Amino acid sequence: MLEIFDLDIAYKDDNPVLKGLSLSVAKGEVFGILGMNGAGKTTLFNTIYGLISPIKGGIHWFGRPIHYTNIAFLETENYFYPYIKGVEYLNLVTKGAFNVALNKIFELPLNDLVDTYSTGMKKKLAFWAVFESEQGLVILDEPFNGIDIESVECFYNLIREMRNQGKIIIIAAHIIETLTRVCDRIGYLNGGAIEKIYQKENYSCLQNYIQQLVQEKVKNVLLQDG
Repeated sequence: MLEIFDLDIAYKDDNPVLKGLSLSVAKGEVFGILGMNGAGKTTLFNTIYGLISPIKGGIHWFGRPIHYTNIAFLETENYFYPYIKGVEYLNLVTKGAFNVALNKIFELPLNDLVDTYSTGMKKKLAFWAVFESEQGLVILDEPFNGIDIESVECFYNLIREMRNQGKIIIIAAHIIETLTRVCDRIGYLNGGAIEKIYQKENYSCLQNYIQQLVQEKVKNVLLQDG
């Protein structure tokens, strides 16, 4: 069980990014975080991973303070050492325990330098390393950005496989359709906290809510401009 309670985060200007955020995610669950740009999704993930210290609140992993060694983190843009080959990256991250047969799925030139990879290829390489990890918590920050349609479908299947292994998976996205396909629940992040959590049977309500917010925003802007 991942438990986040009463989390407050602010940057140097003391402008709060997260305010009293609380969340519980169970073993074998895929939980989606949906929010607009600047809602605090990446800030939340960086805090869980330990890159940011909260002002208040805490994060527990099965009753104990969480540590980055519990987490496999796919960042929006993962860092790769210069002049490292794909196979060398996988060997480094997985300590040589990766399954090369998975390249039938990812289709990467593993003996080429990662510097020569496209954005989508880099994303697939980083996702592969996360998939092979032994950590019980998997954080995926915008995992579908920059990849093609076939790779998106492959990612969906591999995320479900990680869930079947009993891992906790948290996914952030701007686009609701990327979450409704694979998530067991979706939390809408707004105003620095989880405004509401939606079950699968209520995903249409979430879609309607987002559509209404956007339509109202566009309407107001057009009226002011007119």
